[in-house]
Amino acid sequence: MSTFNTAMRIVWRHKSYLLIYLVGLSVMMVAMLLGTVGGGARTADGTPSYAPRRAQVAVVDRDGNRGGVAQGLREYLSASADLIDVDDTTQSLQDAVTTNRVDYVLIIPNGYVRNFADKAAQGEAIEPLDTVTSYTSAVGAMANMRVQGFFASLRTAYLAQIAGANGVVAGDIATANAPAAVTDMAKAVAQVVRTAKGPQARTQVKVVQAEGEASRYAKRVYASGLKFGGYPIVASMIMVISLVVGIFGLPETRRRASASPLKPLESSVSLLSACAVVGIGTALYYLALCLGPVGYLGGDLAAIGAGPVLMGAGTMLAYIVVAISIGFVLGQFGVSEGSANGFANIVGLIIVFTSGIWFDPSMMPATLIAVGKMLPGWWYADAIDRALGTGAYLGEAANVAGWASSTALMLLFAFALLCIGLAVGAVRRRRPGTTAAGVTVLSTVV
Repeated sequence: MSTFNTAMRIVWRHKSYLLIYLVGLSVMMVAMLLGTVGGGARTADGTPSYAPRRAQVAVVDRDGNRGGVAQGLREYLSASADLIDVDDTTQSLQDAVTTNRVDYVLIIPNGYVRNFADKAAQGEAIEPLDTVTSYTSAVGAMANMRVQGFFASLRTAYLAQIAGANGVVAGDIATANAPAAVTDMAKAVAQVVRTAKGPQARTQVKVVQAEGEASRYAKRVYASGLKFGGYPIVASMIMVISLVVGIFGLPETRRRASASPLKPLESSVSLLSACAVVGIGTALYYLALCLGPVGYLGGDLAAIGAGPVLMGAGTMLAYIVVAISIGFVLGQFGVSEGSANGFANIVGLIIVFTSGIWFDPSMMPATLIAVGKMLPGWWYADAIDRALGTGAYLGEAANVAGWASSTALMLLFAFALLCIGLAVGAVRRRRPGTTAAGVTVLSTVV
C-alpha cells in the first residue's frame, strides 16, 4: 500500500474532525455572515430597501375610550407598530414587559381625556401619561415619540375645533369660555388620524444605487466570507495534518517504512501530496461556501471580477498552506491526539483574535495589533482587503502589489514552519530513543 493511500485512509478514519472543525464551524460562520453582512433588507430584484422593526405596543385604556382618543391612538400607531392586547392587571402588565412581549406600554388613566381638554383650552401643560419602555430595543422609544406626536397634533386639532365652535381666533382660545366638549375631541381625533393616513403623510423615497455600489457590495460579502473562514481553516488543518504526520512519525511506522521498497524521498513526497490534496479540497469547499452567499444576498458575482476572485482564492490557499505547516510541525513533535486538539483550538483562536477579523483594528489596543502583525492571520485579512478593496482599503481599487506582499509574507510563515518541522523530524530520526513510542500504531488506524 502506497504512502499516499495510507495517508488518505488515515484522514478518512478521522473525518469527524473535518466534519466538526471545517464543515460545522464554516456553516456557523456563514450563518454569521448572513446575519451581519446580509442584515439589510433587499427587494426581489436585489435593490436595497429599509424595513425597520415594528414595535410591539400595548395601549391600556382606563378612560372608556372617551372622545375616541384610545381608538384613534391605536389607529395612529398601527402604521408603524403592532398592537398587543394586554389585560389591565398588575401581573399581566409586569409579565408583558419582563418577557419582552411588548416594547412599549401606554396607560390612559380614568378622566385623562377631560383633563387633557381642560388643560388645552386653558393653555396649560398636559400631564404626561404613564408609560413603560423596554430597555432591550430602541423601537419602544420610537413608539413613545410617535405617541407624543399624536397628542401634540391632537391638542392643536382640538384647539382649532373649539376655536371654530366659539368664533374666536387661536391666540385667544386660552381666555375663551369654551367647554371641553367630547364631540369636539372626537372630531379632533378623527382629523389627526385622517391626516396621518393621508397621502401627504407618506414620504416618497427612491433608492438610487450609486455607480459601483453593486461591485462594492458583492466584494464586501465575498471578503467577509473569506475572513470568517480564518478559524475553521486553521483548526481543521492543524488537527488533521498533525494526526497524519504524527502517525507516520511513530517508531513502529518508521520501522515498517524502512522495510518497504519505497525510498524515503518517495515516501515523503507521497505524504506531502496527501496533505496537499486535503488542503486543495478544503480550499475548493470553502471557496464555494464564500461565493454562494454573494448571490443569495443579492450580490452580483460578475461585479466582483475574475481578478479579485482569484486573488482572494489565492490568499485563502496560502493561508491553508500556513495551517498545514503548523500541523506538520506538531506532527513532527509527536504530540498526542488530545494535545493536538487543544493546540488547534488555542492557536486558531489566537490567530483570528489578533488578526482584526473579529474586531475592527481601530478598536484594538496597540499591543494587540503588534502581536497580530507577528502572526499570519493579520496578513491574511490584509491581503483580502487589498485584493477586494474592503476593510481599511474600502473604496480603493485592487492593489496587486500590496496583495502579493501580504500573501508572500504568509508563505514565508509557512516556509519557516516547514523548516522547523523538517529539522525536528531529522533530530527524531537520528535519536529515536529520546521519545517514547506512541500507543497508536499504524495498524489501528488504517
